[in-house]
Amino acid sequence: MNPEPLELELARMHAIVERCGEGLLVIQNDQIVFANNRATELLQTSREEMMTQGYLLRVHPQDRPWIEERRRHRLAGLDVPNRYEMRALMANGDIRWLDIGVTMIPWGKAPATLTFFSDVTERKQAHTELQRASVEREAILNNALVGIVLSVDRHNQWVNDKFAEMMGYSRDELTGVSSAMLHADKEVWVQLGREQRKALIATSTSSSVRQLKRKDNTLFWVHMEGKCLRKNDPEAGVIWTFLDITERLKAEQDTRDALDQQKELNTLRSRFVAMTSHEFRTPLSTILTS
Repeated sequence: MNPEPLELELARMHAIVERCGEGLLVIQNDQIVFANNRATELLQTSREEMMTQGYLLRVHPQDRPWIEERRRHRLAGLDVPNRYEMRALMANGDIRWLDIGVTMIPWGKAPATLTFFSDVTERKQAHTELQRASVEREAILNNALVGIVLSVDRHNQWVNDKFAEMMGYSRDELTGVSSAMLHADKEVWVQLGREQRKALIATSTSSSVRQLKRKDNTLFWVHMEGKCLRKNDPEAGVIWTFLDITERLKAEQDTRDALDQQKELNTLRSRFVAMTSHEFRTPLSTILTS
């Protein structure tokens, strides 16, 4: 092969490696034998320092044990993950998260590893913040005084602790199942679905008072309200809230029964007074006439 094309090819390869968006390191015998410019930028150090200090130069002290163990296993031919995340400790004390990929390559007469990495600190922080917010949100929802359910196609995707307690099931037993199991009458459930879907499409909300069936088959009354996750689109999912109103309805019925009894007593009292007055007036009229 003509030397000139080989030199051109090497120059092109060198340009590609140096302009690569990821840091590239070649590690052999626990030493860094090659580092591209991006690697020095990400690790905030010079190529000379990396060559003399070794591959653990920026590895966080708490991550070093498992990084070293994984490297030993890889060189021994054992199966270890080739993709992972680790912390890098910068010279100024900052901690950066790196997404690492490692593969074995030939390098001279000894085996070596090619390590490519990128800084994912912002993504990691965003993920951590999302997890924190998710935990906080779930804690709030689980401590709510009403049952809460996320439903898609009338199947429970998520339920809070209150709803599980209300129904007498565990959360796992209620997740992923059709809401039909919570209704005493299948036909009523089907008709309810039609009514709710019509309301959700029209106004994004639905409200009704229904009877539900617990795990032990006892029935109780709830006031249920739904709101579409996406406006006027129940297919995208609906958040439902459930309030047990059994005692309230019982109290209202007891009040109505008491009022009916009071009305009946008043009617009887009026009849008694009228009858008594009549009985007294009849002999008095006779006496007066005589």
